[in-house]
Amino acid sequence: MQLFVYFYFFYQGIDSWDTLFLAWFFICNIFFHLSAVGLGMWFSKNHRILAKQNFFMLILFPLSLFYIIIYQFYDIRFSFIVGDYNYFFYPYSAFLVLFVIMLLPKKSDNRFAGMVSLIGKSTYHILLAQIFYFGIVEALYDNHYCASIIGINLGGGIICFIYLVINWVICIPLGVLWYRLDTKTRKEYLDNQRKKPNK
Repeated sequence: MQLFVYFYFFYQGIDSWDTLFLAWFFICNIFFHLSAVGLGMWFSKNHRILAKQNFFMLILFPLSLFYIIIYQFYDIRFSFIVGDYNYFFYPYSAFLVLFVIMLLPKKSDNRFAGMVSLIGKSTYHILLAQIFYFGIVEALYDNHYCASIIGINLGGGIICFIYLVINWVICIPLGVLWYRLDTKTRKEYLDNQRKKPNK
């Protein structure tokens, strides 16, 4: 997919908005990010960092970290790698996820762990709430980067952090509430379906 997008769009040069839109259609497509999906599916079987089948992460993680450093701090780009969401970034993120999973307690019998678990189950609904919230901010401020960029434009630093916290305070509770309502509605619907007599 990387090579297809590069040679079909960027190598020849993008000369119109239609071509740019089509290129971004492929870049935002799930097939473009199958390496991330593949890593997630692989680690769903065994998420221990030091497991024998996860040994390849000890090679991929340093390479990914090196690429991120030269990309971010030295502005080095490889022309055939399009965008900053690609297979060179995902091993770094996957390694961090595995590391955090290793640190988390195995039993979630306290309130904090229960809250983290609930937020984890609500991540899709939090994403939907965030899209809805950012859509409103976009309509009000005419800025698709929304409140976090508004903070940067106002001087960055503490202002940007405050807007980030505001985003969390709004989107996380909305997403959790949405998840609970969705779960409750789905459960009631399934219960009603079971109670109906078979014809």
